[in-house]
This record gives sequence, structure tokens and C-alpha cells, in this order.
Amino acid sequence: MSPFDEPLQDPGAEFGGRDALVEHVAREIVVRGLAGPAVGFLQASRPYRGLDASAMLFFDPVLHQVFGGEFAGASAILADDDVMGVFQPGDHGSTFGGNPLGCAVARTALKVLVEEGMIENAASMGEYFQERLAEINSPHVKEVRGKGLLIGVELYPQVGGARRFCEALQTRGVLAKETRIHVIRFAPPLIITRQEVDWALERVQEVLTMP
Repeated sequence: MSPFDEPLQDPGAEFGGRDALVEHVAREIVVRGLAGPAVGFLQASRPYRGLDASAMLFFDPVLHQVFGGEFAGASAILADDDVMGVFQPGDHGSTFGGNPLGCAVARTALKVLVEEGMIENAASMGEYFQERLAEINSPHVKEVRGKGLLIGVELYPQVGGARRFCEALQTRGVLAKETRIHVIRFAPPLIITRQEVDWALERVQEVLTMP
């Protein structure tokens, strides 16, 4: 389903109609790695915008969890020069923009990520975690995929969903989240060690091979 799969009124002649607009936006998402709003967002937000607009697109990869550590309000927008070059100093404001505490936390968070090698650790441990998961001989597993330490184990639909597996993992001390009904999502900390990955894998194998 397209992230913009909802009624759009008069999307503009340059796109050739609604279908062409959706196709264009979906292609940009794939090429640039953009995230679109959930289905129904545009319709729900229309009364608050005060604009007779057909669509409002947010290309806003927000890094608030990384920068603020869930403690201070800090976020950032990532874009190339073609996009960000539109803004000039004074063109755009923010309620908490430039907050001293938020900026200090964000700068420290970035410094820690680099100096303590968390990015490299996420890449190496994520690769190791995925390889070991793929080696588990389970009749329930359809696919193992991921990027870094954000890993998904997709189960076959006939298994009945991922929730019971996540609950079984919880009783063994491993926290995971069921997503999209059939996927077990692992998102371990960036500082995880190989020993800790191996500890978790023992328990994951137990759960994935249960009836």
C-alpha cells in the first residue's frame, strides 16, 4: 500500500493526475529513503491547515531519539542541498529551536556515537546477529532481514502471528516487539557485545523451534 494511498483532490497537471502523483512520490521514497505520513493523515490534518491544498508532504527524517536520548527535546531534519537550500536564515522558526540544553545533549550524543565506536559496533554486531539468526533451522521463519541492529524475523502467516513468540522471549529475558503481525523485531542497544548476542541467540533459537 502506498503511504499516500488516500483520496487526493486535483493533484496538479504536472503530475498527470492522482495515480501519477502517487507513483512519483512512491518512487522518491524508494530512491531517497523518505518516509510518508500514514494513511488518513492528510485527510485528518486538512481542517487544521487552513489551506485548500490537495496534499501536504513531510520529508522529515527526525533523529530525536538519537539526539535527545528521550531526555531533551532535540531533533534534526536530513536533506540534501537542493532541499535545504530553499531556506535562508530567518525564513523558518521553531518553538524550541536552539534550546541550549537540547543542543548540548545532541552534541554529546553525536560525540559518544563516534568516539565510542557505536556505529561500527552496530554494523558488525548487526551483521553477526542476522547471520546467526539465518542459521536457525525453524519451520516458522520465512525471512531474516535488517540494517545494522534493527532486525526483523518474518514468520509464515500460518504460524499465527509473532506475539506469542515475543511473549516467550520475554519470559527468557529477551525483549522483542511484534510488528506487522508476522514480524519479530529486534532492536538491541548499540553497545551490545558478541557475548550478549550469543546469550540472546540461545534463547531465540529455543523460541523459534518450539511448536
